[in-house]
Amino acid sequence: MQVNGNRYHAKVIQEAHTIDEQTRSRTVRLEVKNTQHSLHPGMFADVYFHFATEQAVLAVPENALTRSADGDWQVFVVDDGGFIAKEVSVGRNLAQYREISGIEQGVNVVTQGAFFVASQLAKGGFDPHNH
Repeated sequence: MQVNGNRYHAKVIQEAHTIDEQTRSRTVRLEVKNTQHSLHPGMFADVYFHFATEQAVLAVPENALTRSADGDWQVFVVDDGGFIAKEVSVGRNLAQYREISGIEQGVNVVTQGAFFVASQLAKGGFDPHNH
């Protein structure tokens, strides 16, 4: 959990059994040690949940994903010093990451600036292979 740039370890102590149909949200109660008395009612927090998976998964940061011209999800991978779009299937949301399939483990993926790469390729603004 993060509040005003400070990180706190929090533990889930209660979860609602249903999801609100309008907001698609679920109430979760967290327990946080507030020994410095820096947290107060009404403050907003960014909460990041860590989930264990039964099997290892391949995941990329959310901002590595873009949409291709036909609307499919894609990532850009490094190919001979340039970039090439690879279509992927997206799975579960894992905090700031998204589970994907369709590329091999160990491939170098553009994780920052993917939108810029996509827009430059669409405009023909640069050669993805630097030729």
